[in-house]
Amino acid sequence: MEDAFRDLLISACERPAMYVGRNSLWDLVHYFAGYCHGAMDAGVILHFESRFQCWIEGRFGISHCAWNWVRILQHEYGDDLKAIKALPALYDEFRTETEGMSKSQLWKMMQERIIEKRGTDHWSPDDAETWTRPFSE
Repeated sequence: MEDAFRDLLISACERPAMYVGRNSLWDLVHYFAGYCHGAMDAGVILHFESRFQCWIEGRFGISHCAWNWVRILQHEYGDDLKAIKALPALYDEFRTETEGMSKSQLWKMMQERIIEKRGTDHWSPDDAETWTRPFSE
């Protein structure tokens, strides 16, 4: 099932408007959340949402309650299209790095990375336009 999700992610990121009607990272995320919810209803747990959030925080050194992984990617890549293009490679990196890792091990790794980058385990940019810019036009 993880491979089917990966294939869907790659295809949707190549042609986001075909899947969700426009080039919006937020819209794609909602689409993926629906897929994960359907998988859960079928008895398959995809740890994409919660585990990916934690990994992205560590990867980019941003951890704050107002910064979910979508906002982090919009901030780091500058717009939705660049973030969407980067998403499949980030997902592959996430899967490779976290394979066999428990949630507590992932949390510890994330905290260590943020402390190494920022000197604290909670950090967010002071000046960011992503809060008011939900998608690229």
